[in-house]
Amino acid sequence: MKKIISILLGAVVLLSLAACGAGPDSSANTTDGTYTGEGTGKGGKIQVELTLKNNEIADIVIGEHNETPGYADAMEQMKQAMIASNQIEVDGVAGATFSSRGFQEAVQDAFNKSGAKKSDLVKKEVAPTSSELPA
Repeated sequence: MKKIISILLGAVVLLSLAACGAGPDSSANTTDGTYTGEGTGKGGKIQVELTLKNNEIADIVIGEHNETPGYADAMEQMKQAMIASNQIEVDGVAGATFSSRGFQEAVQDAFNKSGAKKSDLVKKEVAPTSSELPA
């Protein structure tokens, strides 16, 4: 009798895990959405909106900031690198160190708010690009 109850109890637990998508074969994605983040660049606060979809960086919208126009280009370069590689930790742009750090900090802040882990973002291989501002 104890054996039958144990088997039934085990079956109930497995069925409840399967129903909520928490089993080992779960493909539930808890990171999909758009998250806001802030960082501090050379010109002050940098705001971004990070969109995650299917464990990938789908988009990064650069919001309010006071970075100098030439240095602000670094954020666009880093945005493209982050989306292409599906990673937040990309090389900063030479000559725009503080803007690069502030932008990366803002994206990391938004990512942290998603509740995802770095391991959720599978790195994509991309061809190396120049990490310097255009002359």
